[in-house]
Amino acid sequence: MNLQHNTNIQPLNVSLNCPICLQSFSLNGGLHSTSALPCGHIFGKSCILEWLNRNNTICPVCRTSLSDMRKKISRSESYNNLIIDLHGCADNGLIEASLQSKEEVIKEYQEELKSSNDEIKRLKDLLENEQKRRRQSFSSRSNAFDYGSLTDNIPRIETPSTDNRAQNNMEVSNSSSNNLPRHTSFRVREFSERPTNGAEAESSFVSIDHIDSHRSIPSYLAYLQSRSDYGPPSNNLSENRVANRVTNSSQGNNSTVNHSPPIRQVNQTSSATRIFSNPNEIKFVLTQRYHGSFQDITDALYMDGIIIIGAKNDPGLYINKVHGIIITDCRNLIVFKALSKKKIISVKAVIDPLMNNLYKIIAICDEGKFYEMVFNKTTFELEAFSESLLSNPSNGVSFYKPSSLIWLSYYKYIIGTESGELFLKCFGGNEFKNINYVEGTSNDNNTLFNGPVKMLNKINEHAVVCYQSKRLCIYDDRCGRVAFKGVGDKVASIHFNRHSKNLSVLNEVSDNATALEVWQILDNCTSEDNINYSFKCVHREILNSFRRRSVELPSIAAHYRGREVNLIFCTTQYDDTLILESIMSLDCRMDDIPICLRLLNKVCLEEGKFYMNSMENIHFLVVQKNMVKLFELKLIEN
Repeated sequence: MNLQHNTNIQPLNVSLNCPICLQSFSLNGGLHSTSALPCGHIFGKSCILEWLNRNNTICPVCRTSLSDMRKKISRSESYNNLIIDLHGCADNGLIEASLQSKEEVIKEYQEELKSSNDEIKRLKDLLENEQKRRRQSFSSRSNAFDYGSLTDNIPRIETPSTDNRAQNNMEVSNSSSNNLPRHTSFRVREFSERPTNGAEAESSFVSIDHIDSHRSIPSYLAYLQSRSDYGPPSNNLSENRVANRVTNSSQGNNSTVNHSPPIRQVNQTSSATRIFSNPNEIKFVLTQRYHGSFQDITDALYMDGIIIIGAKNDPGLYINKVHGIIITDCRNLIVFKALSKKKIISVKAVIDPLMNNLYKIIAICDEGKFYEMVFNKTTFELEAFSESLLSNPSNGVSFYKPSSLIWLSYYKYIIGTESGELFLKCFGGNEFKNINYVEGTSNDNNTLFNGPVKMLNKINEHAVVCYQSKRLCIYDDRCGRVAFKGVGDKVASIHFNRHSKNLSVLNEVSDNATALEVWQILDNCTSEDNINYSFKCVHREILNSFRRRSVELPSIAAHYRGREVNLIFCTTQYDDTLILESIMSLDCRMDDIPICLRLLNKVCLEEGKFYMNSMENIHFLVVQKNMVKLFELKLIEN
């Protein structure tokens, strides 16, 4: 690996922001384009129009009255005649840079140069130490590679350690553990190296991609729409109803090169199959497909052979951004993208139906930022990246702290916040719409809830259900909140199964009991003007006290011997296990899966999958703070 000193210093990216919302201006004459009043002060056009329409008759900066301005240039009463469009000045960084003194610019460049030189020196020292250790290793063992000489900053592949308890409960098939290799080779991909053909994907190497994103999301989407094999998106926020609240996001590129993956250890296992049965003779074949160990995992998802994980990297390698996402194909390819100095709250992905090799990824972090990414499964690279702040325009300083995230369709998603907002956003756009509002006259049912928005679940392409302010709430992106039901203040898990239309709720009703409730969500919508949903409780049972300490757990709809069976994952506290049980039927329990309940974050199904039968299997992830395991579950009727 060769590191060369970069003598081409790039100019600093200095931006001029709107003094009303403190956000950057949109390019090419968008809603938030650069505009000015006759007094000479510059604003975003949408912000200054909103300011003037609120009967403010003075400039927000210099307090010059509009009447004085109008006397000088126009006799018209229209506010539009007072606003001068400046969106031809697309590079606002040049305006602000010209206002800085020469000494300030030199000082900023010197600080940037010093930081770059320190980073280069640190990487050279790391490389020299690694080369020294490797030479010592080869001198002692001429033909063998000493894995113990590697530093913790380089990924290591090991044969997975197996829990004794898991071995006792596991009946391994004839083709499983006997074929496990003792060691697996690895290499680190150079910065400029890219796979040239499909042969590399079938090799035994682990390739680590270091992402350098060069395109912003809006420019990349414009590029896709210009292609003949890519259709245009069908909707945007401007086609919906008038937004209750609009927040302009600051879109930007991230061109930081990631110099090392965050992976301390990745354990990949061959298929270890267990056949479970119960007195009802319902049999499952459970196969572990993947096992990866990482640091401080907060969220993960599985979709079409790809696992995306929100995790932390070694602080010594990424000083400013230790948290990011890991993308792996469960076999031999791993990439890492550093995102933030704060932990990742949630990460979600959707496959673009117009080009099914592209994944649109959204990640939200604890410092109010969210990240839009486009990942190419074919090349296993990030094609585009944008970073934005979920800022609060009421005071221009604070930000909304995100709490949950869900995709509504392949082009729009919802971010829930700790203060109760549900922001609807189009992928690649710069407009937010808060759908936490209620249409109609004011009464008890129209009170706005401001509690944290937790566990967002998609109902359809317009509606979501979540847990908020001790209630189950349904929000529709066309008309705000449409239904709610009180359930108490200790709900640990909700999961909406889009196949059965059932909402499973785990409610810790007391210190010694957990209630399992099943609610049907009835869609009573008859037209765009009559949007109506309701809840109906169809089942409730009290689980034993040893099932406490619940986390987010999904439900599965299964077809077994001519009938529909509803299954749900449950945790048991006394022996740290995960079980699968049936709802509203005879006992139908799968044998236990050993877990560490203290470290368990969630269990989640493959994205978009809710149903299984004897011909259709289902995958699920067990997400702990230190590892991720992927299982495949098969139902056997005979």
